[in-house]
Amino acid sequence: MIGLQELEKTTNASIISRGKPDRFENVYIDSRKVTPGSIFFAIKGGRFDGHDFIADAVKNGAVAVVCQEEIKPIPGVSILRVADSVKALGMLARFNRLKYSIPIIAVTGSVGKTMTKELIAKNLSGYGETVSTENNQNNQIGVPLTLLKIRQSTKYAVVELGSNHPGEILYLASLIRPTLSLIVSVGASHLEAFETIDNIIDEKLSILDKTAADGYLVIDGSDMLLVQKSFEKAGETGFDKKQIIKFDAGAVNKKRSNIPKQDLAAAQAVFSLILPNRTFKSISFNAHLRMEKYLLKGASVIVDCYNANPASFRYAVERLLSEAAERRFIIMGDMAELGKNSIKYHIQIINMIRALPECRLIAYGKITKSAIERCGISAPYFDNPEEAASYLFCKIKKGDQLLIKGSRMFRMEKIWHEMLKLSHGTQLELPVK
Repeated sequence: MIGLQELEKTTNASIISRGKPDRFENVYIDSRKVTPGSIFFAIKGGRFDGHDFIADAVKNGAVAVVCQEEIKPIPGVSILRVADSVKALGMLARFNRLKYSIPIIAVTGSVGKTMTKELIAKNLSGYGETVSTENNQNNQIGVPLTLLKIRQSTKYAVVELGSNHPGEILYLASLIRPTLSLIVSVGASHLEAFETIDNIIDEKLSILDKTAADGYLVIDGSDMLLVQKSFEKAGETGFDKKQIIKFDAGAVNKKRSNIPKQDLAAAQAVFSLILPNRTFKSISFNAHLRMEKYLLKGASVIVDCYNANPASFRYAVERLLSEAAERRFIIMGDMAELGKNSIKYHIQIINMIRALPECRLIAYGKITKSAIERCGISAPYFDNPEEAASYLFCKIKKGDQLLIKGSRMFRMEKIWHEMLKLSHGTQLELPVK
């Protein structure tokens, strides 16, 4: 429960009007999800302005509204005005987090953070109520909403942090104040903002500035640059170097798990630090648009369209090669935000794909098309999902594999959806776990 005075002081708000009750249960930014007795934060976003939906939120039961624009008093509703609704949300989240002394794990990385977060949370949930980031809500809005779900009955929290510009990890970590921080991986992503891998590592390692002094930093032991810079960062901050734990993906026995070794190793390392005498379970599951596996026409189809960078492409191909296939088809969409060396990274992935046995490459995106041409090879090229789906549906047969992968901006899951339409539902099987 959050009191009106707590809300006022924590967010540096001015109370415009007071309503009843003066204690609130939940916090929402989406007026459609509001429940009776809750607080509605009016957030100004790129597509929507929450101030336009205050009336809807109140209709659905909101009894307090936090806003940054002037609005008229609403009978029975507490109105609090702040300088910045997003920052105020973060302030309230930090206040709520600091009320509880529980293990709070912060998970970041260029690739694999969502799946690793899910693995940790699912394992911890068997030993107590666990709050974790929903889907990929890992930004300056999603992280506070996760922290605001922590309550007296919560035993563990697992929070995912994303970053697409310098300083974001440090800010999010300042809200979370993790007792354990995990960097799953570091790779070429968001290079338009960070420019170099060194800068990406520095961004990820800023999490250590806000990690508990008696906590842990868990990192990939095979990444020598990350290891080196982690120890340097520990020296700068006074963090005990003995509390830097290196996980080893090479030591993981995957068996039939559909999860990359990197993610499994990272999750196991974290779990063993939180609950050293308990058994970690390798749980296979489909995360939305991440390595979702289906069967169509007897062919194995992997839909991995949430995002794409060189490291995640290598993960996806590793997964593809883990199973036998008559033929393999990879429809490759562009990898966005790779900066001035974008073509170089695309060529690296294309050359890796070319080396695979019985593998056909299909281009979906102008950068991929250009990179293929620079490699001196030919490949089918499509720029709309209907044509790509028609081509792939006609080509695949029983025993084949198909990987559909590209950056989020291309919405390549539409190719899969069009393929399902062509199947008329007669040859579709449920997701393979």
